[in-house]
Amino acid sequence: MSIILTSEPQDRQFSSPRKNVKRVVSSMSFNLSQPAIEFERISVNTLDELDVKAITSPMTTQQTTDEQDLLTGHFGEEFVYKYLIWKYRDEQEICVEWLNDSGESYQPYDILVKKGDLPVQHIEVKTTTMSDQHTFQISVAEIEQMLNLSNYVIYRVYSLSNNPSICVINDIRHNLRDTRQLGLLMTIKPVLNR
Repeated sequence: MSIILTSEPQDRQFSSPRKNVKRVVSSMSFNLSQPAIEFERISVNTLDELDVKAITSPMTTQQTTDEQDLLTGHFGEEFVYKYLIWKYRDEQEICVEWLNDSGESYQPYDILVKKGDLPVQHIEVKTTTMSDQHTFQISVAEIEQMLNLSNYVIYRVYSLSNNPSICVINDIRHNLRDTRQLGLLMTIKPVLNR
């Protein structure tokens, strides 16, 4: 499955021959009945105290695509973890825990932020080396968490290796069901010949 960030304008629709029936031109467009919401965007290079250069992915041409994807994901998680440590550096009661620091935990989230007696924030990190790749894969377990946990947040890291930025996608359940600012897609994967 993929999740799509969208803010397509309403003029991308057209009427069908039937009365009052509207169709969406693209599967990535949505009929937005409400004003577009803005997810929090963080340009990390503007944060002088955060050493962005310290987090670099050791990509090589010898690695398979799967290996590169795993490394990109790991370094994206490390990047967000270090950003959150920096963000909460003056708040003693906040604990940031990176679950995959020593290896994959196979949880439907990567980082926990604990603030005293408040509900724990569950953060899933999705990383790309591109600046305009707005789709990403999510697992069934991640979908279940985002629909059942009110404090489930996705941190989308863009351009990890060059001028990285973060988009914080919060209130996912509401934005999927009510505002339709997010959409889910399904991809049919080819079966390899055996």
